[in-house]
Amino acid sequence: MTEDIEESWEGLKHFIRDKCPSGTEVYILSGDKTATATLKLRRDRMIPLQTGDQNLRWIRYTIRGKRQAVKSDPKSNISENVNVEATNGKSIPNVASTTTDSWT
Repeated sequence: MTEDIEESWEGLKHFIRDKCPSGTEVYILSGDKTATATLKLRRDRMIPLQTGDQNLRWIRYTIRGKRQAVKSDPKSNISENVNVEATNGKSIPNVASTTTDSWT
């Protein structure tokens, strides 16, 4: 990716995170898996498309509120919610994910 393209994807990432309220659906058409990974969003759906010799993906993301992780103290049996952004991502929730990418 060129620097201009990388800056564009970073700008899109910040726009989505800062301006789109929870529940917003974002649709992106891309042929570059590296570029969409820049968004650091979990996709809801991906539809492969081919136009000419281009292999593209129509990707849907649903914006969710800020993630909350549960921090537990095993001695006291007390759990507290921790804002993941405030902890620089050091406390992450245990979430199942699937990796069924078919980008070639």
